[in-house]
Amino acid sequence: MKKVLSFVALVTMVLASCTNQNLFRAAGESSKAKWVYYAPSYFFQDNGADSVEVVNGKFVIEDTVAGGPASVGIASDNSELWLFITDDGDVSLLPEGKIGGTPMNDALQAFADSLEALSENPAAIMALCDNYFSMHTDDAAASAGLVWAKDYVDMRSLKHYIELCTKEVQDCIYKVVSPESFKYINAEENTAEGKPFVDFEAEYNGTVQHLSDYVGKGKYVLVDFWASWCGPCRGEIPNIKQVYETYAGDQFEVVGVATWDKPEDTEKAIKEEGITYPQIINAQEAGSQPYGITGIPEIILFGPDGTILKRGLRGDAIEAAVKSALGK
Repeated sequence: MKKVLSFVALVTMVLASCTNQNLFRAAGESSKAKWVYYAPSYFFQDNGADSVEVVNGKFVIEDTVAGGPASVGIASDNSELWLFITDDGDVSLLPEGKIGGTPMNDALQAFADSLEALSENPAAIMALCDNYFSMHTDDAAASAGLVWAKDYVDMRSLKHYIELCTKEVQDCIYKVVSPESFKYINAEENTAEGKPFVDFEAEYNGTVQHLSDYVGKGKYVLVDFWASWCGPCRGEIPNIKQVYETYAGDQFEVVGVATWDKPEDTEKAIKEEGITYPQIINAQEAGSQPYGITGIPEIILFGPDGTILKRGLRGDAIEAAVKSALGK
């Protein structure tokens, strides 16, 4: 079970349906371990954990389903980990962390096997997940499937699949993947093209500046989130300077936002590059976080009313966007 082994530290978490109090039975095999530790509930931490002895390579877990849609078992020698669903019927915990015995566990194992087999094919993984989460949005296979999927898809895709599921499923997976993990994606979506600008402030040398000092004041404004240490940022400065020198005036302005940079380094770079357009220095994450920026440069063109017109501008596209907006 490859990447799911990272969940060993979560062995005390809960894994079964939040209101179901039925008993479950899981019969397993382990050739080396003397004990198998298990948590009858994986996503919630208040139901405890227990263990069973392995006798002649076999063991049986019988417990009460309480608190979440799936359980976890770990061999005492850490050679195997089983993420399984405590549904009706006898669950099979097989060598190499494989599961089966019930339709839900069979579906989860098939999904996990396919993810591993397609690990070098992102497009195929997306198609697989699209199909799986069209069928599993409100059952135990949804929550457990999200645990598997999180190691094979990017955060934006994972967010999409989580949002397809019911609140009960979401409450479970958010015990493993913090909603905070998606804050930059949420911020980027909230500041996509066509959205209004989000203001922020930065203080340096006793002066507080706001993005709204420039944006939303009746001009088109090109804003460059950059840093002195960032080679690609420095590489775009000549393009930005050319645009500034050509179009700055009553209709157009350029502003730099120093992001994740020491103010003294920013000031040094400004002199070295001969930058004459305004700068918001020492913005740090106060500037980047509201726009979901995880990499720089991020160059954004705002309209006169502050509407975000273009994001991710680079190279020749910078001047092309400005010329188009100004009707040049």
